[in-house]
Amino acid sequence: MASEIIAWLTVAALAAATVLFCRWLDPRPLLPPQRVRAVPWSGPEALLAVVIVLLVPGLVRGAIGLPGHSEGELWGVVLAAPVQAALVLFCLYRLSGTRPYQLGVTCRRFLPNARLGCLAWLLVTPSVLVLHGLVSYVHAELFPGEPEVHPLERYARAGLTPAEWGLLAVTALAAAPALEELLFRGVLQPWFICRSQGGVAALIGSAVFALLSRPRLEEALRRQDISAIIIELLPLAFVLALVPLYALAPLLVRRWLPRAEVARGLLGTALLFAVSHAFVWPTPVPLFVLGLALGWLAWRTQSLVAPFVLHSLFNAVATLALVLTHAGEPTKGNEATTAARVPPGVTTSTAVPGS
Repeated sequence: MASEIIAWLTVAALAAATVLFCRWLDPRPLLPPQRVRAVPWSGPEALLAVVIVLLVPGLVRGAIGLPGHSEGELWGVVLAAPVQAALVLFCLYRLSGTRPYQLGVTCRRFLPNARLGCLAWLLVTPSVLVLHGLVSYVHAELFPGEPEVHPLERYARAGLTPAEWGLLAVTALAAAPALEELLFRGVLQPWFICRSQGGVAALIGSAVFALLSRPRLEEALRRQDISAIIIELLPLAFVLALVPLYALAPLLVRRWLPRAEVARGLLGTALLFAVSHAFVWPTPVPLFVLGLALGWLAWRTQSLVAPFVLHSLFNAVATLALVLTHAGEPTKGNEATTAARVPPGVTTSTAVPGS
């Protein structure tokens, strides 16, 4: 807990300094007049982008022959990230003529958007972290046992070299936020918003991710372990529990989002983003709130700069907490024999969403 508080205060100081610096360089208002860009890509092309993000890291690792331990995994993420982004942009351009700016990949109003992302982080992160702590406590009380650990935290517990710590930082602060924002807020969210049933498609995708991200469900069913079955089905239950909120969303936010498709598209994308991290349960519950903030920033600014900044700073807290907790541990130690046991991280970074 102490390391997480120190990490948050450190990142908060950096975010506040960035806000002041960007304000000094570019004093334009944070929120420009609302604009809406065309969405020329189709559903199959959006699905192709998902496939590229899911499959390319494994192909890159196999092509280069990287080992399967932490260093190989981290190198695979870092090397695959630019390939994934380039393939998504290239395929959408060739298939539908989609320009990068239509996906939010633009430097227009860069400094005001970066400032907005920092301010959003200062406002949103405390509530997300508190919600994560409460949900984790309740889950531990209801289902005692070893908490699920994010892959990056598992690598840190096992011990990393300085070079591997650098790779982990690049993964959490740059590669994962950039790819996830390009996929969720750049490709999927605009498509969900511009379709009358886009929000329904997002709900269906969330249910699919909720099942695919829990590969131990089949084993639990085979063993007829009721407790394990319940745990594995919790992400799906979370999706179903939010269906009433999805139905009421247009009424609840009509003052700020007059179009029902926008409200449902933002909520559906946030839920899909959250459930894609269901391999570390109950992380998706607070990440849903974070996803709503990321989605609103992307829609309001028509740019990925603000959500990327918010996402990267959010991951920076967990990354710095891992460094403060585990940087002094023996390199390549056995995580089973690690003396210190920290709470599960709240980072949203992952090489492959929903892997």
